[in-house]
Amino acid sequence: MLSYGQESSQGSSSGRQGNVIIKSGNPFIPASVQATMTANGIPSFTLGTSTAGAFDPHNPTVGTLYKGTALELFLVQRQLMRGVFTLDGGFKLFGNDWTWKAYAQSSAMRQVERVPYNTIAQNYSNAVNAVTVTAAGPNSLGGGNPVLAAQVKAALTAAGAPVPQVGQNACASSLTSTSWGTTVNPNGTTGVLPGGLTPFCAPLNLFGTGGASEAALNYIAPGRIDPAKMDIGFWYMGQSVMDVSTQGVLPWGLPAGNIAVATGYTYRLEQETQKRDPLQLGSSGVYTSGNFSQWQGHYNVHEGFLEVDAPLLKDNFVQSLDFNAAGRITRLFDERRGGNLEGWPHQPSQRGYSFSGHGFRRYPRTQRC
Repeated sequence: MLSYGQESSQGSSSGRQGNVIIKSGNPFIPASVQATMTANGIPSFTLGTSTAGAFDPHNPTVGTLYKGTALELFLVQRQLMRGVFTLDGGFKLFGNDWTWKAYAQSSAMRQVERVPYNTIAQNYSNAVNAVTVTAAGPNSLGGGNPVLAAQVKAALTAAGAPVPQVGQNACASSLTSTSWGTTVNPNGTTGVLPGGLTPFCAPLNLFGTGGASEAALNYIAPGRIDPAKMDIGFWYMGQSVMDVSTQGVLPWGLPAGNIAVATGYTYRLEQETQKRDPLQLGSSGVYTSGNFSQWQGHYNVHEGFLEVDAPLLKDNFVQSLDFNAAGRITRLFDERRGGNLEGWPHQPSQRGYSFSGHGFRRYPRTQRC
């Protein structure tokens, strides 16, 4: 038997909606607000937003979430595959009829969760720190340092990024940064350099609706246009089982009857894998949400069993007296533990006493180690 199922879903969650520091001099601050800040010496304020960008709050749809900066879109795809195979039959052994059964099963679940509009913290911080470029001073190329200005210009030109010009609105980071990309933090996680993931920082206007440029949206959430920079999680869970068993009667036994035997073997494999985004940025939590973990593990179990049923007495003092004993050996290998765990569970019992129509049973005791 084969079965296959597939599911796709999408949804949204909150993005970066608050605690955004807007510094005085930001070219997107409304003129009246900037005048008040200047008159009162206010260096900055904290801005909260839920519909910044071109997202229309009066006509919200999942399809237009990409136009906002404070909402996230989750795209989930899930597949389930399962196959089951069974056989049974009989054969002759010691002149007696024996039966056998074989069973195999394999199943797998794969899930991919994509968050293409998830914003990167450092890029977002760089984009909201917008300034108007001046010919000299802290808002000039190089931050007023001619040597650094030459280095920044050379680095931007080599990367194919535009060099900020006097009078233009630009990210403050674009005036002083000469390197971009990822870095390995002291704790071994992957982070983003202060200059951002790429040199193409575009100033982000969070005021009102419709003010965010496409370039700014692509910079703060590069997964919008580049899957290699997208926040993504991948899951795989698999299970495989194989089981064979046989049972029959031996040609020898006791006066009350021949000995019956059942034996078999079972193998089971359980495994799981989880992976995060290609750049491993989720390890340091740079995205708004998601930041998927990464790990893998598996364990497998080998089990063999043997059960013997020997009739001791029949219609002799008692109606019937049988002895039943079963043994099972289990071997478990757990990758997380890094070794084998073995045990000899046993299950001795006597059963089926009957005296003149009255019977009783001694229930088995099972141990596992």
